[in-house]
Amino acid sequence: MKSEHDKELEQLVEKFMENSQTESPSFEFTSKVMQEINQLSVSKSIAYKPLISKTVWWLLSAGLCALVLYIAFIAPSQSKGLGLTLPLGNLKIPNLNVFSGIKFSQSTMYGMAMLALMVMVQIPLLKHYFNSRLKV
Repeated sequence: MKSEHDKELEQLVEKFMENSQTESPSFEFTSKVMQEINQLSVSKSIAYKPLISKTVWWLLSAGLCALVLYIAFIAPSQSKGLGLTLPLGNLKIPNLNVFSGIKFSQSTMYGMAMLALMVMVQIPLLKHYFNSRLKV
C-alpha cells in the first residue's frame, strides 16, 4: 500500500504536470545534432603515422650502404679473412681486400648455418599454416 508521503508526492507531480506545457524541439534540431556528431567523429579519427618516417629509413639505409662500402673498399686489411677463392680463369680482378678483415670462428659458422637452415624450414611451414588457417 502507498504511504501518506507517496500520495502527497504523486499529487504534487500530477499538479506540476498539469501546469507545464509540452515542449517540442525546433525544426532543425535533428540536423544540428547530426552536424555536431559528424564534427566530433571527424576530429577524433586517428590517422596512421609510422613510428619511423621514410626520411629516417632512407638515412639509415644510406648510412648502412656507406659503411659496407667503406669496409669493402677503403678499410685496411689486417688478416687473410675467409680465404675464398673463385676459379675465374684468366680474369684479372684488382685486389680490393673486400671484407678481408672479417674472421669467424667455427662455432659461429655452425650457428649461422643452423640459423639459415631453420629459417628456410620455418618460412614454408608458417606460410602453409597461415594459408590453410585463413582459407574460407
